[in-house]
This record gives sequence, C-alpha cells and structure tokens, in this order.
Amino acid sequence: HLYLGQSVPFKDIVNIVHQLKPQFVLTIFTLPFEQITIEEYLNEMSKTLNSVPLFISGFQVMKEPIQLPVNARLFKDTKDFWEEFNNVVNAK
Repeated sequence: HLYLGQSVPFKDIVNIVHQLKPQFVLTIFTLPFEQITIEEYLNEMSKTLNSVPLFISGFQVMKEPIQLPVNARLFKDTKDFWEEFNNVVNAK
C-alpha cells in the first residue's frame, strides 16, 4: 500500500501508477476542483490509467450523481468499499 497524501498532481499519480502497477487506486474527493469537473478528471484518469480499477468516494462525488468511467466504483463507507473491492477482485 502507498499513501500519496492530498493534492497530488495528476501527472505524479500517473507516473506512480505506471511505475508501481498497483492492483487499484483509491481516491477521496473532499474539495471541488477549480478548473475541471470531477467527472472530467475521473474520465481522464480512467483513460490514462487504462484498466486499473478506481475506487472513488468523498463529499464531492456523493453530493450529486456523476457518470463514472467503466473501471470506477463509487463507495460510501468501509463496508461498501469492501463489497466493491471484492466484486472487482473476483471478476478478474
């Protein structure tokens, strides 16, 4: 497991994912973006990271419905995360 902290630039996330090839990426959105919507950010992340599963949570994605990329799963709490995680792992 690797924790990157908050406000990590997109290019750094991409570099780390390409180097370490993680089983998944978990990200929590607590604050809105200024220059891009979260939906646009997730679509770009999905496209750039290819098939790496994305687990998404946080106030910004829960407050109103968004269209998630095919490799992204939304979770609202720890129980929900583990259910989604097991679904993705067992599907491989």
